[in-house]
Amino acid sequence: MNSFMCSEEVQTFSLAMTSECNVLHTMALNGIRFTGTASENIVRIEVGSGYPVKKLLAHSIDRMLGGLEFLTGIPGTVGGALWGNAGACGEGFAPYVELIEIMDMAGDTDVLYGRDIEWVYRKCPCESEKAVIITKCILNVRKTDKKEIFRRIRCFADAKKGQPLGRKTAGCVFKNPSGASAGKLLDDAGCKGLRIGGAVVSQFHANFIENDGSATSKDIFDLCEECRKRVLSQCGVELEYEIKFFGSFRKD
Repeated sequence: MNSFMCSEEVQTFSLAMTSECNVLHTMALNGIRFTGTASENIVRIEVGSGYPVKKLLAHSIDRMLGGLEFLTGIPGTVGGALWGNAGACGEGFAPYVELIEIMDMAGDTDVLYGRDIEWVYRKCPCESEKAVIITKCILNVRKTDKKEIFRRIRCFADAKKGQPLGRKTAGCVFKNPSGASAGKLLDDAGCKGLRIGGAVVSQFHANFIENDGSATSKDIFDLCEECRKRVLSQCGVELEYEIKFFGSFRKD
């Protein structure tokens, strides 16, 4: 497989498989490299899929690179954020992605170029039979005044007020239907505070499910399905999942 320089060492990635399950881990794909000089307005960021989103944003701020402020408050890794086409307030990765490197089950890599990607709301830009994981990406960002970067960060932070930031969640559970808010529909359907086992619908924002520390994956899945059924029954709207399920879950 292809690899690139990560923290001055070549990091490799392995696909571990057993007869019962497949295990994917991106911890070793934690490299980041900036290409560009002080006189250049555009800087390329080559970053591994296992690199934390929070650290990517922090590095961008330190280097006065604008455009990625929409990542404010988004948890997880770069690969996960790309896989779900994460964003906020209508902004996302689309204008900044030069390429995404993907891997198939055989460990072979391929490249998707940003100019050829059809970006769809909260949909993986490389969702296909051959793409089982994102390994890295290259972003092109622009030198920006730090005051402007912080102004935009404050705007995105304000937009996330009321969300259970810092709690154990998987982010928003459902996509916003066209012209509506999934959180409001869930709230109107009386979902706030609903609990199954260790999983509970957040009192801060109904589109988040919190793990109190004891929740099983089945607890969370069953609670998601209960919320979806209530919204369909009481509001007439069938919510579409934003989170991804892996394993033998059955969605009615």
